[in-house]
Amino acid sequence: TKTEDFYNVDINTLPPSIDGETWRLKIEGLVQTPTEFSLEDLQSRPSISQAITLSCISNPIGGDLISTALWTGVKFKDILDEVGILDDALEVRIESEDGFYESVSLEDAMDPRTLLVYEMNGEPLPIKHGYPLRIYIPDRYGMKQPKWISRMELIDREGDGYWVDRGWSQEAYVRTTSV
Repeated sequence: TKTEDFYNVDINTLPPSIDGETWRLKIEGLVQTPTEFSLEDLQSRPSISQAITLSCISNPIGGDLISTALWTGVKFKDILDEVGILDDALEVRIESEDGFYESVSLEDAMDPRTLLVYEMNGEPLPIKHGYPLRIYIPDRYGMKQPKWISRMELIDREGDGYWVDRGWSQEAYVRTTSV
């Protein structure tokens, strides 16, 4: 899907304005070494690119809230290994600059396909798609894929989620369909 045609659903009318030079990703909570990463820090690590299809949980059969792009980023597992996960950690609570929040199981966070994404279709991640950083979690609808990430906290309990708190699916597993 061309970047400009990729579907987009947000909780606000306009995306947040973030200065990529001063932006930092804070990872704290149940970790051995609380750390802040700049965008340059993340981009300096080995990257992986994957052709990935994302779909909105509210996309009807045959709907247009589904798109595929080449996403590039760093394996989330590698970053979590670097900060050191404490034994009590069960989930990662992710906070975004737009007020969105989501919790991800440690199992999903450590999946080698889970990426902290900073490029889309070979270009820097566009603002409306989460610049400077978003996450890709395999086999989950878009409602579980925070954009404009600024803070992550490893926690010892089941965390909350923006759409989950509003009655949507806790797991949001993608359902395979055919038309």
